[in-house]
Amino acid sequence: MTRATNMDIVTTRLWRNVWVGIAALVCTLVVFLVGAQDQARADTLLGQSGYPGPSRLYEPSASCRYDRTNNTVTVAAYGVHALARSGYNNGQWVGYRYRVFEYSQATNWAWSQIGASQFKNAVAYPNSYAPLQNFATTFKRPYGSTVYSHQYHRVLVDIYWYNASGNLSGSVTRQVDQYNQGGVIRSGECKAQ
Repeated sequence: MTRATNMDIVTTRLWRNVWVGIAALVCTLVVFLVGAQDQARADTLLGQSGYPGPSRLYEPSASCRYDRTNNTVTVAAYGVHALARSGYNNGQWVGYRYRVFEYSQATNWAWSQIGASQFKNAVAYPNSYAPLQNFATTFKRPYGSTVYSHQYHRVLVDIYWYNASGNLSGSVTRQVDQYNQGGVIRSGECKAQ
């Protein structure tokens, strides 16, 4: 029987440590990528004015539910995250509302706004998102036609920042890119079924 030398033992331990390190790195990368999927962005920035703070929407950022009997669409916007601008260490008021647009024969196949939600406000900090509440609003379709399969709905989220005097200091408009429709994630818009 051959005895292992000290050099053989050191080499074996070195390689074992290298493989353990590689395995730990791979596990860390997998956890990071899974976490990144949970926090995927789900919006397109359409515009901004003034001095807004950081903001984003996480997927999915809205849901749609259709009611053919009452000719309505119920939309819930959520996943809205907004931070105070730097320098507002004691907090900054942030608010949001969402607007719903329809694309159908009734709108001459153009995106047309059919309604807007109420405003929701909360205080944000530079390192802590405003606890903006999720809420749903039911919109009566104003065009008189019933809900049928060739109707689409899209949501824009307007986010506002206010200065210490309560005046508007900045705003952004973000378009929702991911929708939860009956447990199915749709990209781009909701579709009446």
